[in-house]
Amino acid sequence: MNSVSPSPPSVQANGAGAQGSAARSGLYSLLARCLVVPDEEFHSSLTDGALAREFSEIISGLPYPLAGPELGPDPPGFIELQSGYIAFFDVGFKGPACPLYEGSFRNDRGRKAVMEDLLRFYHHFGIKLSDSVRELPDYLGAELEFMHYLSFIETGIRARGAEGDGTQDLMRAQRDFLERHLAAWAPDLARRAEKRGAPYCYCPLLSFLSAFVRADLMHLKENLEC
Repeated sequence: MNSVSPSPPSVQANGAGAQGSAARSGLYSLLARCLVVPDEEFHSSLTDGALAREFSEIISGLPYPLAGPELGPDPPGFIELQSGYIAFFDVGFKGPACPLYEGSFRNDRGRKAVMEDLLRFYHHFGIKLSDSVRELPDYLGAELEFMHYLSFIETGIRARGAEGDGTQDLMRAQRDFLERHLAAWAPDLARRAEKRGAPYCYCPLLSFLSAFVRADLMHLKENLEC
């Protein structure tokens, strides 16, 4: 998404509050990886349980309680999983059954206004959308990566013991972004995925996303000084 692509921070980050923000950042990154077209590595992690273990490890470091996604046993074969994802989220005679774009769910604002506001957020923090994959500003993966990026920076500040106005500013930005974007449409996305029968693990993943952004927004509001 941006010119600098930080690796997910370790949940063992040092410094007051750093472990919690590292876990939050890692979870946004993990969800971004889970909700793109699945590759063979993702399929293998489903099959051998590595994905469930990664979720469990990261969630254990969160600064609030959260139940992990119930991914279920016996995933389909790789080709079936990938083709099912593409058919449900990417293509369709009248468009995909469940597009992963905020503007498709925000009748209250309209897609143009949504994308303009997203671009203001991205540009303020020096984020440039990838030219190679031609991401749109309201793509779910772009929004998740943006939250990963902000919480990653927050983790670095906390790990250095330099908490203060900078940390609060980053938390306000995350709160505002969740309120105006991710938390405003993730519940509708999860409901549509369930109603229209998303393939295999995607209903639990999107339900978990909805619960996570709701809990994260509450956490940010409770920990802001004003």
